[in-house]
Order: sequence, then structure tokens, then C-alpha cells
Amino acid sequence: MVQPVDEFNRPKHAGYGQVRVPPSIGEVAGLFEGWRQTLPAARKYLPAVRNYVVASLWRRLGLRLNESVMLDVSDWRPDLGAFGKLHVRYGKGSQGRGPRARLVPGIDGADVLLGWWLAEVRPHFPGDHTDPRAPMFPSERRTAASRVGAHALRSGLAAAVEGFLPGAATSAPSGRSPSSSPTGLSSSTR
Repeated sequence: MVQPVDEFNRPKHAGYGQVRVPPSIGEVAGLFEGWRQTLPAARKYLPAVRNYVVASLWRRLGLRLNESVMLDVSDWRPDLGAFGKLHVRYGKGSQGRGPRARLVPGIDGADVLLGWWLAEVRPHFPGDHTDPRAPMFPSERRTAASRVGAHALRSGLAAAVEGFLPGAATSAPSGRSPSSSPTGLSSSTR
């Protein structure tokens, strides 16, 4: 057999193909426990709690980023089933068929987490939290009650990973640093 990788047919990045070991269950639990303990002292409490709750839903329920951004207050249905259900209206579609809705049971403590979020924390964000069409996870901007952006959620999780899983934050794919962009340009030059 002839080697298909030669000087003309090879990966561009030197770190391509390196094995990345995901964190263990204990390390992930330690990440979220450490993150939760820092919330009361957070400089911006509301966005910090919002980012923690969303990342916890990713972990506990397997939600995707866009699915969690698109949730409304009325999508949490505690009256359905033993643990309640989360109506994910903008789920991942298949073969160009558009978003696929599904009901996700509030297992693994997600029911308690969402109940606390909606009763204790969500009312402190701008906008009418009693409106069923209000975003479940709003932006912290005081000018309008808009949905949180995906970038804010990603950077919140990245900061927690950097603080509580330092080994995972340094192992980025393709040999790049976690803060570098695919284009090689810094954010100030883009």
C-alpha cells in the first residue's frame, strides 16, 4: 500500500491529528461545582448565573447552543411528567427539513435548576418575565429584553473551563491556542 500523505497531500497544521482526551466525569463535576461556588462573588452576578444555568442544561439535558438560545419562558413545562419537560422548538433539523421540535424531560436535577432560574433569577433581567414569549435566557443589556448571544454563552463556559479545567483549556485542536482564530487574525484586526 502506498502512503497517501506526502508533501503535497498533508494537513496544514502541525498539531493536526493529535489525540484530545475529553475530561472525565469527575473532572466535569468538579468544573461545575467550582463554577457554582464562585457565582455569589461574581462581579456580574446575573450573566454569570445565566451562563452557568445554560451550560448546566447542555451537560444535564444535552441541549445544543442554538437550542438553548432560542428557548422562551413558556418552553419549560413543569406540569408534564414527573420531572417536567422542556419544549425545544428549534432543535437540529435533518437533511434540510428545518428545525425539529422535541420534548426533553427535566432529569438530572434540571427541573430544580430551571424552577430556581425562572422564580429567583430570571425576574431580575430586563423585560417582562411573565410574558410566555419572553426569552428564557435574556441578554444582560438594560436597553431591551433580547436573547443572549451564542458568543456570550461560549465565552462564559470557556472562562470557567480555563479556571477549573486548566489542562483542557490549553489543548485546542489543530495546534492553535484557544484564543486564536481560524484566519490567524486577532479580533482587533478582523
